[in-house]
Amino acid sequence: MAKQHVSPIGFHLDQRTVTLVQLIRKGDSLEIHDLAQGEVPLPNDATPVAEDAALASTLKSLIAEHRFRGRNVVSCLGSRELFVQNVRLPKAAADELEKMVLWEAAERLPYPLDEAEVRHLTAGEVRQDANVKQEVILLASQQQALKRHIAVLEAAGLTPQAIDVEPCALLRSLRRTDSVADEPRKAYIHLGAKSTGLIIADTRDILFLKYIHTGGQNWDEAIARHMDLPIADAAKMRELIAATPALNDQNEIHRTVVEAIREPLEGLGSEIELCLRYYKVTFRGSPLDKVVLTGSQAAPWLTDFFGKRLSLPCELGNPLLAVQQVPATALDRPGRWTLAMGLCLKAI
Repeated sequence: MAKQHVSPIGFHLDQRTVTLVQLIRKGDSLEIHDLAQGEVPLPNDATPVAEDAALASTLKSLIAEHRFRGRNVVSCLGSRELFVQNVRLPKAAADELEKMVLWEAAERLPYPLDEAEVRHLTAGEVRQDANVKQEVILLASQQQALKRHIAVLEAAGLTPQAIDVEPCALLRSLRRTDSVADEPRKAYIHLGAKSTGLIIADTRDILFLKYIHTGGQNWDEAIARHMDLPIADAAKMRELIAATPALNDQNEIHRTVVEAIREPLEGLGSEIELCLRYYKVTFRGSPLDKVVLTGSQAAPWLTDFFGKRLSLPCELGNPLLAVQQVPATALDRPGRWTLAMGLCLKAI
């Protein structure tokens, strides 16, 4: 019998939605041991202390209601905690590059460098005029934000094993579903409740990363204004078409929702186009092959919108293709499990 290894619990927070996943490795295969999703009950004017207490309570409840093994957890930082910047630096050895990254961080961060944890990803070599430079992705978070993050996990009775960043968790999750002959260069659009992450990557490196501060909540607000509805009712209307494979022009709800969100959706498309233009100029001769949509707000009909808008093949990312024993309840909107699964995989 193949030896089993149970992963820590992968925990991701998207605005007020808590997602938990735990995997089991059996030999070369992966299975879902358990997964859960729930909302953190909070008023809009909640203080940070109240937010943290409610999140810890929600985590405790979800774990108690399910059959997760152990209390080890791998979590991640998202757009709210991360400062992200693509920078171009001279070629240098690793130790010199580290110093240059810190100099750049000191100039660019909106808070003092001595209050920050700074990391970087090396995207690759680029030509600037006659010079060869390095494209580097600067990542930073305030130490206080990290301490707060850890304190919430500990208040929920969890033991943090690692804190990752969303883009790395996303790629770790979705790359397991790639075939040997799959396209090497992709743009991943991670549609969240409050922000959208754009990651451009080849088979080895993240080449570009940016957070665009628009997401599902902005679309719900647009529907609420357009139809003079409460936000909760607007969100329910949008949910009605989220799982449909294609828009129905004859359906009044479909037409109304699309008309209401057209402006923020077009704005998001324009932002992504600018990013793809930057990538094209920076990494000449390495065109993108595909766009992959994922995240809690990803929906089948959006592949058609982004495919036409970006003039690239577009598909939904499904991390569940890499695992066995998937509960039927998880099959609806599989993109919502992407990051939590990627966090489990960091440990196993």
